[in-house]
Amino acid sequence: MKLVSIVSVKDDVEVIGPSVRNRLEAGFDEVVVIAVEPSAEMRAAAASLADAAGGRVHTVLIDALDPAGDFLSFEAEPMRSVLAATRPDWLLLTDADEFVVAAVADLHDAPELAGEGPLSLQRYNYARRTDETAETMLARLAEPAGLPLIAERRIAMKDGLPVPGVRWSEHRISPRPFFRPRSTRRFDVGAHHLIGPDGTRLRAEGAAGILIAHLPFTSLSRFERKMENVRAHLTAIGGVHAATAAHWKHWLTRLEEGRLAEEFAREAFTEDEFAARAGTGAVATAAALFERLAAADRSVR
Repeated sequence: MKLVSIVSVKDDVEVIGPSVRNRLEAGFDEVVVIAVEPSAEMRAAAASLADAAGGRVHTVLIDALDPAGDFLSFEAEPMRSVLAATRPDWLLLTDADEFVVAAVADLHDAPELAGEGPLSLQRYNYARRTDETAETMLARLAEPAGLPLIAERRIAMKDGLPVPGVRWSEHRISPRPFFRPRSTRRFDVGAHHLIGPDGTRLRAEGAAGILIAHLPFTSLSRFERKMENVRAHLTAIGGVHAATAAHWKHWLTRLEEGRLAEEFAREAFTEDEFAARAGTGAVATAAALFERLAAADRSVR
């Protein structure tokens, strides 16, 4: 059984190394880094990761995305070539700031992978505290089951606007599919769901023993760079996201107002608030989440 992970990245040098190492440590046989409009620094980082991995890491460089959205299709580039070269039994595509956490030491032993149907991996945002740095957050990846995650989510965006008093990191963000490619035609916008040969969304089973830890707010400089890249992305292929990415559009407004640092700061928890939420289970470790998912606890789904 061959497991392949695709990591899509722009200029996110801060997290691409930890992301690739996370996949290899989780048990993926091969990792494909798809670098979109890469800077010289990103090109060098991707090449270094590939050199150090003994043939298990590959790099695909894309100068520009197709504005028609063909990059979401398995019958177009780059997915067509990636699938032909790697021939995965199971495939996972994520962003570079998303990290795989499993209840087993090696994903090959995950009972969910004994089936044929696609899996839905829930994504949980990291519960960042006000005094944490990118270095301390990323260091926690050495023990992914202990990552502090926002386990009980709320609605943070409504009608394209943020809900007062609710952090975006508390939002129930969309999952990632982990699947056998032969039964699938393309991703939907954002690559959160699968579209079958007949053009309809495929049903996916929730995975109780595999999840995604999302670390979008590691540093202010990275957040600022991300939003500059998002502005360029939406300018180039805005039509693809006409009805999506409300949080990106809100943060772009804040960027233009010179208030992006405020958005970054409000996503962090004070020590007292973190302790209170951990005490009720609203913030929980990945290990605790696996227990609740296995018990079909709907408060964390």
